[in-house]
Amino acid sequence: MSEAVALFFFLLVLVAAGVSAVLAYLSVKNLMQGLALNNPLPLAKLKSKLDRLVAVHGTTALTREPALKPFRFPVIWYQRIVQEWRSHGRGGSWVTVSRKERANDFELRFPDGGRMVVTARPTEVQGANRKVNRRGLTSRRRAIQRWLAEGRPLTILGTLRLSKRGITILPHSRLGLLFSSRSPRRAARVEFLKAAGGFAGILAMAIGLVVLLLYMQS
Repeated sequence: MSEAVALFFFLLVLVAAGVSAVLAYLSVKNLMQGLALNNPLPLAKLKSKLDRLVAVHGTTALTREPALKPFRFPVIWYQRIVQEWRSHGRGGSWVTVSRKERANDFELRFPDGGRMVVTARPTEVQGANRKVNRRGLTSRRRAIQRWLAEGRPLTILGTLRLSKRGITILPHSRLGLLFSSRSPRRAARVEFLKAAGGFAGILAMAIGLVVLLLYMQS
């Protein structure tokens, strides 16, 4: 193996190691989220889990008149991303030029009649409604809207804390605050699949590097 080929392979290994490290971090994060989502807590057990990662499920209700009215119905969370099509070479891609995200305070009402107030903004949203607005098929600009409507079931994953308004849920130091319109079990399956995909990607890169090394030495 020549020095140039050896250097190329070394640089390729460094790139693969960097990508694998990112995939490993994200996959472990998805796995931890899936494990927590797979074991949601009822209201009766929340007080024993203060300052811990928990998953809860209930129905949302705004605590006051909604300040956000992008639709004809109230929402607890809303995001609007504006993108432009930028050409480069023979192709192109959509590039985000602006992003707006807002959230309303709301109550999460449990099936047994209890409730908690949620005031923190999510760091990750799963299963949100989505709509793409575009002026004609040839338009080089589009707006992507995502939202979670009020009055619907919601699964939340985060750190349980005690505030002046009672028990609430805040972003976890590593896993953030996840809102999902899916049931806890379905939300867990999504995270497990994401973790499996990440680990499969790491394995595929490792196998590819071994095959490439054997080919270069042959």
